[in-house]
Amino acid sequence: MEEKKVLKFLDENRKYLIPNNKYSETQVREALRNASAGFESVMSGIPFKKPGTLLALSIFPGFFGVDHFYLGNGELLKGLLKLCTWGGFGIWWIADIIFAKKRCRSYNCQLLLASIYDPTIVKKVRDYPKTLIKVSKDIAVATKDLYKGIQDSFEIK
Repeated sequence: MEEKKVLKFLDENRKYLIPNNKYSETQVREALRNASAGFESVMSGIPFKKPGTLLALSIFPGFFGVDHFYLGNGELLKGLLKLCTWGGFGIWWIADIIFAKKRCRSYNCQLLLASIYDPTIVKKVRDYPKTLIKVSKDIAVATKDLYKGIQDSFEIK
C-alpha cells in the first residue's frame, strides 16, 4: 500500500492503535505497507474497540470479567476465570484497570494485522456479539434444565 495512505490511516486511527504493549508503530506501518491493494477496502470496516470504553468496563463491571468479554473470543476464557475468582481476588481487577487502554490498543493492532492476512476476520469480529448472545442463551437453558433436574431428584414422591 502507498506510504501516503498508510500515514493517513495511522493518523486517523492512532488513538485505537498506539501506544500498546505488543506492537510498535513501525511494525504496524510496515505491515500496512506490505498489505495488498485490495486491503484498502477492508481497512475502513475494521471494528476497532475504544480504549476508553474498555477502561470504563475494567473499572465498574470489570471485577466480573466484563472487560475481557468486550474484547472477544480470545479473551473469553480469561473473562470466565476472572468472573469465577472475583477479579483474581481484586489483584487482577486492579492490574486490568491500570493496563486497560494498552490492552485494547494491542487487541486492535492484532485485529488489524490479522485482517491484513485474512480479511474474513473482520466479519467474524462483527458477528461476535451475536455469537455471545446465542451462547449465553444456550447456557441459560442448560442451567435451567439442570436446576429442574436437581429439583425433581429431591422431590418427595
